[in-house]
Amino acid sequence: MYKVNSQKLTEIARRYDLDLVIVFGSQARGQARPGSDVDVAVHWIRHDWENVERELALIGELTEAIWGDGDLDVSFLNGASPLLLFEVACSGVPLYERQPGGFILFQSYAIDTNNLLIVASGGVPASTARESFAAAHTLGVIDNCLLTRFRQTYVGLRNRIVHDYDVLDNRAVYFTARRLIEDARKYVGCVYHYLASAIGDQNKVT
Repeated sequence: MYKVNSQKLTEIARRYDLDLVIVFGSQARGQARPGSDVDVAVHWIRHDWENVERELALIGELTEAIWGDGDLDVSFLNGASPLLLFEVACSGVPLYERQPGGFILFQSYAIDTNNLLIVASGGVPASTARESFAAAHTLGVIDNCLLTRFRQTYVGLRNRIVHDYDVLDNRAVYFTARRLIEDARKYVGCVYHYLASAIGDQNKVT
């Protein structure tokens, strides 16, 4: 289990112009084993990517505010891969937000993974969530079963919240959200295998 000195973390985040600090992976899911690393992702407001010394200094200071049985493994969300963004969005727990709701905004951005894959394959971004999952299915990212489940969970839940918010059954929303988390983890695996396959094909060509 990891521990956090919130006051120390806030001081560090402000000094280094961070707007998000998120713990993710097994520690955030409560599935960490003894000695497991603590995976932390940070997002810079402003950052000079050539200033490696600043990055190393930040990592060093973060170890004074966040610690556990294993090492602290820090990832930078600026310019991160779609796979990492989606993993952090699905399993992450915000430890610091410069503005309330910052993590929710990040999740919305990261869950646009479908459109990132569509554009990377030469397609046109989808205008709706339903279309984006259909396109992901066409690309071979997800199978028929997962496509159907996403239509019933993510798309269905989103539409109900938007259009029927005044008559929502909170219990139904809760159980639907739990199914969505399970499906989202399967989706992360599908995206991982899709990207790994694409990278393998490129290596064969070169």
